[in-house]
Amino acid sequence: MAENSVAPVARGESFFKGGTADANGGKHLEGMVHHFPDTDPADTTKRRSGGNVVAILVRNGTGGAVLPGRVYTWTASKAGTTVGALAGADAYVAGVADDHLPSAGAASNDLFWLIVKGNCHILLDAAVAAGAVLYAVANGEVATRAESSALTTHLNQNIVARADTAVSGGSYPRFDTDDAHVNLLINSPFV
Repeated sequence: MAENSVAPVARGESFFKGGTADANGGKHLEGMVHHFPDTDPADTTKRRSGGNVVAILVRNGTGGAVLPGRVYTWTASKAGTTVGALAGADAYVAGVADDHLPSAGAASNDLFWLIVKGNCHILLDAAVAAGAVLYAVANGEVATRAESSALTTHLNQNIVARADTAVSGGSYPRFDTDDAHVNLLINSPFV
């Protein structure tokens, strides 16, 4: 969908908006792709860039809350419409949970936006250099890492992003507007 079309769910919200989510509500919207303007989560009127963020409206199939800025995988039987576990090392990355979601995230069975292209904030496992390629490493976090023979066969499916700025010091995991701004490199067959 074009940026000027109306999304059925606003960025930073979920379909049930904190109400009781069920597995069938909004089923007709699962897998919808939308282009949003690239805005800052702290001020949605402020553009981070002149580009867009491409997101897929997906169901939370994790059994718990989906948290903003974390990387998730698809469920085996519903790739393209339902996310499953947090992505780890060598996992096939589905996308990043909408960085505009509140800290409580999206409840189990709720629909939310999964970002697959464009800029977003993401949860880091460790400090990174500007321009570094980031991979899913564990618990939905990303970091740089050296290639290993085990990783080589999964390298392209595990790439998540390129860091726009360097992030150093502090304790991890971190998630705030100054620490983890990235440009996603996810190779999604669904957009």
